[in-house]
Amino acid sequence: TVIAEGFGLRDVAKNLPVTENTLFGIGSTSKAFTATLLGMRKDAGEVDFDTPVSDLLDGFRLKGDAASLSVTPRDLMTHHTGMPRHDYAWVLGRSDNMTRHEMMLKFRHFEP
Repeated sequence: TVIAEGFGLRDVAKNLPVTENTLFGIGSTSKAFTATLLGMRKDAGEVDFDTPVSDLLDGFRLKGDAASLSVTPRDLMTHHTGMPRHDYAWVLGRSDNMTRHEMMLKFRHFEP
């Protein structure tokens, strides 16, 4: 059973309720979800951990052609891209109402 409704308030000061579209920052637990789902796709033969991400996601680019063309899902999941943390970019992206795709397109501007 999937519960698709919200409980509580997304903004206490404005008394705005949580809805099925409210996004919550869940920190690093999303990494486990992502790795599990990628593993399921791998088991189904739909993805290989060593295929360049640029072959899997249209528009995926990092700063520099070598990194853009060689980074794999395995590299992303094990933090072997050479990229430093850019946590604040995700906060800004959410506050600017950017889509996930629009946030991904910004990776090419992040300094390694």
